Amino acid sequence: QLSGGRDWVPWVFISLGLFGVAWIVVYSIVGGSIPFMVSIGHIWNYAIGMGAIAAAFVVATFWK
Repeated sequence: QLSGGRDWVPWVFISLGLFGVAWIVVYSIVGGSIPFMVSIGHIWNYAIGMGAIAAAFVVATFWK
């Protein structure tokens, strides 16, 4: 076990959650003008955002 325990969990949880929300918001607003977002397609952009949000909740299960 790390000396800090699980102090990393809230930071990772919040970071992943915000990343996921930000990805979806950026794609929804200006995704049509960002070449790599256009190239991966509509479904994958939402999958990345929702996947990051889901990963945040998985990380949250480690919080004590």
